[in-house]
Amino acid sequence: MQPLNAMNISSTSSASAQAIAAMERSRASSMAAEARRSAEQATAAQVQTKRAVQQAAAAPREENRISPDIRQITKSEVRRGSEENRSENVRRIGEQMAAKFREVARRSEGVRATGNRERESFSAVA
Repeated sequence: MQPLNAMNISSTSSASAQAIAAMERSRASSMAAEARRSAEQATAAQVQTKRAVQQAAAAPREENRISPDIRQITKSEVRRGSEENRSENVRRIGEQMAAKFREVARRSEGVRATGNRERESFSAVA
């Protein structure tokens, strides 16, 4: 009976380690996806700004001039929007990671409690 107990604990530990490794791979994948989305959003904003500047530059000079000040404001707005979006993504990812780690801790505690109960029952039998 003793080797069976050790095998159960070993397989439980292995399953727990595999679950943690899978969660970390998932977290890394999520973070990479968020970084890609942020980069795509920033690129899209830059393209829109560039297109607006080009359209304004193509318009008749007297009617529709874009001053350097407006161009600078537009750039800073794009940059600020990108930074706000990035910080929001980082905050959200942090919350998701914390929730996942709490879940893993809860499951690990359940596994630990189950292992302790099994050990106690084997001790009572022995």
